[in-house]
Amino acid sequence: MDYRRNYVPKKHGKLGYRIVVPFLLLLLAGCLMIYTFYKPSPQEVDTSLNVCKMNHRETRSLITRLEKERSEEGTESLVFSDYGQYGETLGFYQNLYKPGTRDPFNGKTIFLNNVCSDEESTYLMGVDLDSKIPLEFLEDGFYEVELLSGLTRSRLVSEEKIDDTVYTISRNGKSKKIRIFANSALFDFEEHKILNENVLYLEVSSDDEHEKYDIAIDPSGLTLYNDGDTNYGNQYNGVVEADEMYDVALKLKEKLEAKGLRILVLRDNETPINVFGEDGRIAKGYEADAKYYIQLNLLYSGYKSDVGATMIYSNFSSNRIATSIMKALNEQTSLKASNYSSGHNIDGVYRTQLVDNLDLMNIIRETGGKFTGAGINEDFKELNGFAKDIRKGMQTVVVEYGYLNDDETFATWKNEKKAIIEATYEGILSGLGIE
Repeated sequence: MDYRRNYVPKKHGKLGYRIVVPFLLLLLAGCLMIYTFYKPSPQEVDTSLNVCKMNHRETRSLITRLEKERSEEGTESLVFSDYGQYGETLGFYQNLYKPGTRDPFNGKTIFLNNVCSDEESTYLMGVDLDSKIPLEFLEDGFYEVELLSGLTRSRLVSEEKIDDTVYTISRNGKSKKIRIFANSALFDFEEHKILNENVLYLEVSSDDEHEKYDIAIDPSGLTLYNDGDTNYGNQYNGVVEADEMYDVALKLKEKLEAKGLRILVLRDNETPINVFGEDGRIAKGYEADAKYYIQLNLLYSGYKSDVGATMIYSNFSSNRIATSIMKALNEQTSLKASNYSSGHNIDGVYRTQLVDNLDLMNIIRETGGKFTGAGINEDFKELNGFAKDIRKGMQTVVVEYGYLNDDETFATWKNEKKAIIEATYEGILSGLGIE
């Protein structure tokens, strides 16, 4: 007889949550302590500026060396209080800029040292707004800026931090991008501090990807007034200024764009638009960051003595572009130049009158930003006040092809319109230094 004992399996009790939960929490806390102890310390991201295609470390080494040299040479600092672009020139001013006043920097020599190539360029800070630093001639690189006052060369520094960008027009499909820096922390990293002042630097690079415009063309006529009326411009024997100037603007745009320039025509031929105001043509030019503004006109006068074409420019700029357009019209068309001129200008080229240290012609004054006193004339404080502090002024030429009611001018316009457009185009290119 077999004997088999009865086997009763041992019962296993379930672990209670009162044991499991504290154990898991204790384990998690331990893992967290181990991770915290052994994890690598966070590394500070190097956001300092690097230049001349160098890395951050190489850049700081270069700037440190240059600062040491400046210290050993005893280079002094000179504070500038204002700066800005007009057309394609960049100006710096010792005092806050005010139209019609002479700044202490006017007539002084400015030095730009390209630390990437160790080449130095020298320019004269002329009185005219377009007679300062010609941005289109700057080679790519990173520039120190010094100014000669008396026999002393001083580096320019700012009391305010600056990080601004301006552009030249497009030449051969490329423009120059110029960043303006003045920041004592520009090259700081961790405990490594190099500058103790907001030293001025310029960084120049070639750029072909921005969406800025070069020239704003304003065909007169089809102007919307504040009372809602529309002015189509002057009309004579079936010729309407609005239509003619729009046609010229489109043809100039086509020709200039073929040269790689970016052109904005400030109206179409259907929608009336004001010249001034926040929704006007000038505002569109500022918004597009245009460097030049060209207004096209055909005139009408009840005085028989009013004949001939005129090119009008600002009291604060040179006559270069106005003269080049007038010369081209003289040489290539039968269009007669006006007898009006000013200074040593050729016939037909003159500055607008100067009243209270401001340009009298509204379109010229209001397109140059703070440098021509835009938005400060009593009649324009409300209408164009948005432009009074703009540091990117458009250099403007008002093109007046002549008086429609003058028989000779009318006949020339009808018979030689194509040649007149071609001469205007070539005159603009010549004035801009483009072959």
